[in-house]
Amino acid sequence: MTGSNQQNPTKAAVLVPIFVTQNPQSALAPLWEIPGTGKSVPLNEHTNVLFTLRTHSVEHHKGQISFPGGVYEPSDRDLLATALRETHEEVGLAPDQVQVLGPLPKAITVTSAFEIHPFVGIIEANSVQLQINPYEIETSIFVPLPVLLDSASQKIETVEHEGRQYKLRSYFYREHRIWGATARILSSLLSHT
Repeated sequence: MTGSNQQNPTKAAVLVPIFVTQNPQSALAPLWEIPGTGKSVPLNEHTNVLFTLRTHSVEHHKGQISFPGGVYEPSDRDLLATALRETHEEVGLAPDQVQVLGPLPKAITVTSAFEIHPFVGIIEANSVQLQINPYEIETSIFVPLPVLLDSASQKIETVEHEGRQYKLRSYFYREHRIWGATARILSSLLSHT
């Protein structure tokens, strides 16, 4: 299914998966409260946000970093069901392995006109093993939460599209650049701290 124009965007949903590893260091770490949820996670290198690097075989956003998710289908009960179904299809994470905390504000893609509805979920990292779908996902990328919260990993960039300039926040981790709608979703999560 393709994206549509800005007046009638295609609905999609993603999961913003926060993986928490229970170990002795986690018990001693300061806590980071996930905005609007009343839930906290340890703020250390054992708490990671999962991103995926899309293959060049997929229809949209080839080779880009994203959260697991995809297009709403009529058989989906709602957009949360879409996010969980697509996450299972892409990385093998079953819905019952996700403690869903709630939605974040939607994000619209600039060039492909998708209306993305993100949902935050906590996953107990000790109890899951990902199974990557090689057609859709080239690799999984786990970024430690403290790295994402560190202003040194962020940069405001000016991008031109159809004669208009936009100031966009990007996040950097190792050789990876997280930008576009994924960065806006991440920023909406992190900026509420």
